[in-house]
Amino acid sequence: MKEGLNKGIHALGLSQKWHRQNYGLIGNAANRKRLQILEELLLEPTFHLVKEEITSRKKDSLRLLHWNCGLGELSLKIADKFRGKLEVVGIDSNLNNLEIARQHVKGKEGDNLTFHSMHKLSSAELFQFDIVFGQFLLSTHSESQALLRKCKEYLKKGGCLIMQEMNFSQFHCYPTSFAFGQFQELYQSSMKLQGLDPAIGSRMNTLLEELGFTVLKAEVIPPIFLAPHHKQLVSVCLESIGQSILNQKLSIPAELHALVCELQNFEQKCNTMIGLPAIYQSVAQSS
Repeated sequence: MKEGLNKGIHALGLSQKWHRQNYGLIGNAANRKRLQILEELLLEPTFHLVKEEITSRKKDSLRLLHWNCGLGELSLKIADKFRGKLEVVGIDSNLNNLEIARQHVKGKEGDNLTFHSMHKLSSAELFQFDIVFGQFLLSTHSESQALLRKCKEYLKKGGCLIMQEMNFSQFHCYPTSFAFGQFQELYQSSMKLQGLDPAIGSRMNTLLEELGFTVLKAEVIPPIFLAPHHKQLVSVCLESIGQSILNQKLSIPAELHALVCELQNFEQKCNTMIGLPAIYQSVAQSS
């Protein structure tokens, strides 16, 4: 990294021999915090989007697949709102997320809400859902087109696919911050090394149309400026991928720790403004 960050390392009393933190454990805790913040920020606008599509369908009984359900807050809210009309199945590839989701809804989980590992969704479920909702699905899995094909396979004929993605290249802050710029560079570089596209939100409709979907609605939620208790999202995001960054040799432990500390200091300043990237939302129909 640049000389300014090296100076930050020494200012914090760290050296290049600073012991490697267990970023696997740190990453798990940070990932939970990251998901909690995002769910709080996006719960209402995302729920409104999904609710519109459910209420527009006149059938008495519907099935919705929530792909990348995270910690389950949105799945629970949808299931509660449409109890008696809708069955919700939440799936996620992260087993830790699923365990938290199950614990989170324990005692609230009705007969219309279940959570499963993505890999345990059986072939018997093919063509069995009226709505498939993919939340940040393409930005967390490298095989974008294969995933969209799979989404299509789970939809009934004429079913509805709802997609929500970010454009990570549009993260921004005020005032300008060197640490924030380093965060953006590391985050996007790590995504690219995993075969992920940081700007996938901007290409989402093109991908849908290439696979034969008809895009019925496309919207962009304007950037959401974070409240003081949510500004930690940036440093939490960096911690959540810390182990990947170290494994990819994009940084070393001392530098990474120094950058997290610099971001935390920036987030705590009262005049700091941090905005989420624009959120892209699309509703498409399967042919």
